[in-house]
Amino acid sequence: MLCHLHHEGLVRPLSFDYAEYVEDRKKLVRKYSVSNPTIDTMLNAILTYAQLGEFKEAEELKADVETMLRPVIQAWTDKVVSMPVPEKMKGDIFLGTVFQGDKDYQNFEVPLLAFTRHVAIFASAGHGKTVTIINLIKQIMDYNRKHPDNEINFLIFDFKQDFRHLIKELPIVCLRWNWLKLNPFVPPEGVSEIDWFNVVLSAFAHAFVFFQPSENYMREFVMAEYEKVRGSGYVHLQKVKEAIAGTVEKGYVQNYQAVVLNRLTTMTQVLHDVLDCEQGISIESLLDCPVVIELDMLEEGTASFIISLFLAYILVYRRTQKHRGGLKHLIIFDEAQKVFYKPSDFKSSDFSTMGPSIIDDVPRIIRDYDEGLIFSTQEPSKINDSVIANTDLKLVGYLGNEIDISAVERMYHLDREDSEIIVRLKLGQWMAHKSGIPYPFLLKTPDYPLTKTVSDEELKDAVKDFLGTIARSEPRKTGGTMLEYVTLPPLSNDAQTILKHIAENPIRSVMNRYRELNIHPKEGSMAVKELQEKKFIMIHSLQLSPGRPTGYLEPTELGKMWLSKNNVNLSAWNDYVGNVSLEHRVFQSNIGAVLKKLGYTVKREYSLKEKRFDIYAEHLTQASGYKMDGSVEWKADKRVGIEICISPRTDFIAAQRVASMLDEIIYVAKDQNVMMQMQREFVGLGISEPKFKFILGHRYLTDLHEQLSEKEGKMVAEA
Repeated sequence: MLCHLHHEGLVRPLSFDYAEYVEDRKKLVRKYSVSNPTIDTMLNAILTYAQLGEFKEAEELKADVETMLRPVIQAWTDKVVSMPVPEKMKGDIFLGTVFQGDKDYQNFEVPLLAFTRHVAIFASAGHGKTVTIINLIKQIMDYNRKHPDNEINFLIFDFKQDFRHLIKELPIVCLRWNWLKLNPFVPPEGVSEIDWFNVVLSAFAHAFVFFQPSENYMREFVMAEYEKVRGSGYVHLQKVKEAIAGTVEKGYVQNYQAVVLNRLTTMTQVLHDVLDCEQGISIESLLDCPVVIELDMLEEGTASFIISLFLAYILVYRRTQKHRGGLKHLIIFDEAQKVFYKPSDFKSSDFSTMGPSIIDDVPRIIRDYDEGLIFSTQEPSKINDSVIANTDLKLVGYLGNEIDISAVERMYHLDREDSEIIVRLKLGQWMAHKSGIPYPFLLKTPDYPLTKTVSDEELKDAVKDFLGTIARSEPRKTGGTMLEYVTLPPLSNDAQTILKHIAENPIRSVMNRYRELNIHPKEGSMAVKELQEKKFIMIHSLQLSPGRPTGYLEPTELGKMWLSKNNVNLSAWNDYVGNVSLEHRVFQSNIGAVLKKLGYTVKREYSLKEKRFDIYAEHLTQASGYKMDGSVEWKADKRVGIEICISPRTDFIAAQRVASMLDEIIYVAKDQNVMMQMQREFVGLGISEPKFKFILGHRYLTDLHEQLSEKEGKMVAEA
């Protein structure tokens, strides 16, 4: 309530701050309407009256303003999704339509040259990042058709096989990573080999998170190999690896050797066919056409090295050739956090001991050399400061994780009210921020329906001629395929039997494997130890009950190589275990199996609207008696959505949207730490929903087994 002082016919609200009122109303008008000169003039007049002590006039004018602003105040009360409308911008590329609530305003366009200042796109999976990029590149290709003398091409690094399907509509080239031929130590034209070695080693250290001593250790062997081939050939990664492996080190140097050798061994085995060349493809030639490189199914460090190598090569090439003054090319990063990561994401307490990385400097430097970058990720909290500081345009779509929302708050300098809009954005809606525009604003981008039908065979047939044009004429260095080249250690019969069983049956505990294979536990334990020592398997100890952990086995890259060499089908791992962890699949499988015994129908990876659950279960009860044809009707009396949480990252908002369709939403956490982090985030989001439940994985399995025992006991008693 306002307290008034009466004096000579004037009314002065003692507790009323007119300056704060005027600023607050101007902010509301900006956010929920468009610029209105009349209201601005009236608000300024209110402040002037108040400063002159003419409070009666100020109050009368304030009442008029409140009447005019009723729709704006109502929009604020209703929490309409709205932000200020920016001034109209014209350019070559249409990004989307500016909107407030349900009202559309002008198109928002940017000039192509603005892309040299880079773009970042942040949104949860399935909320329009790929579609937005497709719309951008389609417009760029339209621009190229109209301006053949000033073409702008692009290179996309794709982790999900999303862009291959465009080959049926657009003249782009899509390459699988294993179709490439690369010698990392061949420098761009005009660059000395020694200078280039330093760049490659920096990229290698960045990709595999080497500290400076390990990078220096690897440098010694690269230089030694260089002295052997100087003037007659090129350094090869396989030769460097062999030299390191053949060296006997002592003391602390053994640690550097082990770190470097471990990474080199994995990479040279997986990339053997790629690295098996004298010079490899001409990366420069890839800049002259629109190219997609698919990196799915590659270990993260190896994929990061390939991207880092391309990025460093392009930067050094452009700089050496003095390409400046415009935009010639775009580099687009799917899963950008895998390359441009935050140091804090690693556990080392002394990240400063890593050497300087050329990759961290790329966003700042490359804009001067005709290149633009587009970063796409669903985890903005993991993107490094170099990307955040050097992106001119940022688009933020729906995010369901509180950590990522907080990161965007800091980027945009949002208050909590504005940041809450992020969890209410729909598919294709974005909160945008561009330098030169004082406030974030809202965009809606068009959809781009895409039929995903292109197979590997179709893809390879489409690019076979192109592969010939970029391949230099040279002999293979070693010959044969990767599997022919790699020499794997021999295995005992029991070890072979167990390894094959792992390939064909991923979800088996160690003891169950022994029983199914009729192997004595003592002999089985010796075979498992052999496989582990030869680095063919990893052992996981999973807490599935309150007692001792249960052992599970997973093949390593070497193990998969042995299995492929022995013609063992790995589809159970590639198609089923996929991109989630073995631990995730074990919990999913065990929980699903018990639920089925309890009378539930169970579906894995099931989607309700926009939310996909790891397990969706319906408990069915008989809804009718038997009919004439012997059939009976059933109905679901309980519906449950279950999320398996190996990490605390999950999307509570998407689950909240479908809560009305379920009786329970259960978050099954692998341990106490994960569950506590999730509960803190849940409370922080302010969600009040009794259907949400959190439980430890082993506790949930125990509860289900107790229910099953009770059910079976009743059945025995009734019998």
